[in-house]
Amino acid sequence: MKSLKVIKIALAVILFSNLCYSQTGWYQVSSGTNKALLSLHFINLNTGFSVGTSGALLVTTNTGNTWQSISLGDTTYSLKKIYFKDQLTGFILGHSPLGVFPTPPLDSLHTRIYKTTDGGINWFVDQPRIVGVFFNSIQFVNSNTGYISGGLYSVGPNKMYKTTNGGNSWYEMPTGVNGTILSMKFTDENSGVIGLMNKIYKTTNGGTTWSKVYENTGNEFNLVFDVNFLNANTGFAAGGYYLDTLNKNRFVLKTTNAGQNWSYLLNDNSGTMINSLTVINEGLIYAAGSVNAYSYQNSGFIIKTINGGSTWNNESIPTALPLADLKSNNLKGFAVGFNGGIYKKDNIVSVTQISTVVPESIKLHQNYPNPFNPATSIKFEINKAGFTQLKVFDITGKEIKNLVEGFKEAGTYEAKFDGVSLNSGIYFYKLMTNGTTITKSMVLVK
Repeated sequence: MKSLKVIKIALAVILFSNLCYSQTGWYQVSSGTNKALLSLHFINLNTGFSVGTSGALLVTTNTGNTWQSISLGDTTYSLKKIYFKDQLTGFILGHSPLGVFPTPPLDSLHTRIYKTTDGGINWFVDQPRIVGVFFNSIQFVNSNTGYISGGLYSVGPNKMYKTTNGGNSWYEMPTGVNGTILSMKFTDENSGVIGLMNKIYKTTNGGTTWSKVYENTGNEFNLVFDVNFLNANTGFAAGGYYLDTLNKNRFVLKTTNAGQNWSYLLNDNSGTMINSLTVINEGLIYAAGSVNAYSYQNSGFIIKTINGGSTWNNESIPTALPLADLKSNNLKGFAVGFNGGIYKKDNIVSVTQISTVVPESIKLHQNYPNPFNPATSIKFEINKAGFTQLKVFDITGKEIKNLVEGFKEAGTYEAKFDGVSLNSGIYFYKLMTNGTTITKSMVLVK
C-alpha cells in the first residue's frame, strides 16, 4: 500500500511538471538577430525559413525551436518575401536600397530575386535587377505556372510577371490597373485576385485582364495587405486604413463566390492594421499586425476568431513589437516581426500532419480509442493535395463538429475530437477529399 502511495505521488509530480513547462499560448523563441523579420515559410513539418531587413535569412530544422542564420553575401537588400513552390525550389524577393530621397531615380529602385534548388541549402541570384518595382508577392499554382507582383508607391504603376516553366524565366503581364499590388492569391491557373489600396481586382484568364470586384470609397488609404483562399469559392482579405496618424481601422473581408463579392467580417477603429492573415478553416482565423505596417512603434497584436468572424479576441503574446507575418505549420502557429521577433504557439489547429510520405490511397482509419470518453483521435491519409473536410455527425445526420476544412498537402493526418459536451451514443465521422467520401462510426460512452 505504501509503494502504491509513492507511485501516485510520483505520477502527480510528473503531471504537475509537464503542466508547468508545457506551452499553451504564444511564446518567443530566439532568432539570433535583431533585424526586422518580414516573411515566413515552412516547406515540411520541421523545416522553415524567415527573411527580413539587411539580408536576414534564417532557417529552422526542428519545427521552429531554434533558428540559424544563412548568409546571402549581401546585407544591403531588404528581403520582403520567401516562398517555396515545392520542397526543393524556393525564391526570395529582395528590395534594393532606397537611394537618394525625396525623388530617387526609378532605375535605382529594383527587386533582386534569389533562388534555391536544393531545399534552401544554397542560394544564388536568379534575377539581379527587375527595375522600377518592389515585388511583394509570389505564388505558384502548379509546378510550372507562377506569378510575382508589386509596385513602388500606393498610386502609380504596378508590375506583374508570370512564368510557365517553373521559374526558369519570367515575362511581364500588364495589369491595366493603377497602384501597388500589395497582395495576391490565385486558386488555379486562371482565377486569382490582387489587393491594392482601396480595391480588389479579379482575373479569370490567368492575369491577362482584371476586373474590379471591391472598392472602399469612404477612406482614402485602404490597404489590402493579405489575401487567403480556403478553396475556389471561399476567400478572405485583410488590412487596414488610416484617416490620419491617430485614427486607423483594421478589417477582414470574406467572399463565398470566388472573389466576385466581398463583405466585412471585421471593421473596427482599433488604431491598428492587419499585416497578415492565417485561415485554418471557415470558423478559425488568426490575424496579426501593428499600428502601422511600416512602423517601429510598440504595437504588435494577434487576434483570433473561432466562429467565422462573429467575434474576435486578442491573443496573449509576449511582445508589443509590430508583427509582419503569421503562418500555421502542422499543429503549430508562428509569427515574425520587428527586432528579430519569432513567436510560436504549439496548438493553433485541431489537426496534425504526422507524415509527409505520400500514401498509396485515401484512407480513413477507425478512431482510437473506441468507445471513447470524452476524447478520441481520428487518423486519415490523402494521396493528393486538395481541399479536405472531416466532419462529425450525430445519429440523426446533424453536423456536430467541423474538424478539418481547407487545403491539405498529401500525407497522413491525425485530428482530435472532444465529446465532453455530448451525450452517450453513436456518432459518424466523414472524410471528403478529391472527390472521395468515406464515413465511419464511433461510440461515445459516459
